[in-house]
Amino acid sequence: MVNSTDAVFFFSCRFEDNLYGAEAALHELFLDSPHRVDDPAIADFFFVPMYHFCFISRLQQPTPGHSQELFAQTRGAGCKSGGSHADAVFQHLFTPMLRHITHDYPWWNRSNGADHIVPFLHDEGACYAPKEFAAATLLTHWGRGDVDPESCTAFQVHSFGDRERDENFKGCAVKRADMLAGSPPGRGACYRRGVDIVIPPWRTPKQVRIKFLFPYGQSN
Repeated sequence: MVNSTDAVFFFSCRFEDNLYGAEAALHELFLDSPHRVDDPAIADFFFVPMYHFCFISRLQQPTPGHSQELFAQTRGAGCKSGGSHADAVFQHLFTPMLRHITHDYPWWNRSNGADHIVPFLHDEGACYAPKEFAAATLLTHWGRGDVDPESCTAFQVHSFGDRERDENFKGCAVKRADMLAGSPPGRGACYRRGVDIVIPPWRTPKQVRIKFLFPYGQSN
């Protein structure tokens, strides 16, 4: 059975036609699931509705540069020039959310999160995940099982675990060791076989139909 915890950090975000819309779509699906229970004591799993994509999407609108004010408030001085989305989501989404589910509910602490399911669906996915999520089941679009991986994004502010950045911005950068991707050192991974679950990116029937009718993206 699935018990959905209270929605936290809900950002206004359209997901119907978005590549990362599964984080919101799954939340709605579970809320309406016949397997959802009202009594957390008998739940087998807890779904944590964390809108990672929505946070970053709002963060970089209308352009990534406008979010420098938020970066300047992230992990001390110097972040205005060195902050990344990993820094921002750690301080302004992941850390408050962890505080919420560990202080306001007893269920995470009961199992250290082992019976919790948490979506990490944006770009580098669970590479961003705090090491405190190590016991939880993480949903991701990436099945990257390589140990101690390097970020492979072409969008620099989405980069995680840049060792040079860790050194140059000691006062503000989230360290690789704080993430699953870098902890424990040399053995961290963005996806753990047998623990995490890879799910396909979100696509609506309409999008699939258009793709087959107009394979080169040219629709009338």
